[in-house]
Amino acid sequence: MAGGNGYCFDWSVLEYYPSTKPYFLSGGIGLENLDQLQEFKTSEAATYCHAVDVNSKFEDSPAKKNKNNLEKFKHLL
Repeated sequence: MAGGNGYCFDWSVLEYYPSTKPYFLSGGIGLENLDQLQEFKTSEAATYCHAVDVNSKFEDSPAKKNKNNLEKFKHLL
């Protein structure tokens, strides 16, 4: 099964999120986005963000996630 395209979603569009419906943040998120995610978490745009979806950047092979990288991500986020 194919995943996404690996492109990072433009989170700035969430500054004007017109709903109170919860959402999952996704779109090309990897370890290199930790600083950006930390900043995002403190923004008003993150109010309704209930989860972060990680992608194939955490995989050793298709559909097989790297546990060490996931733990590092979880700890640092």
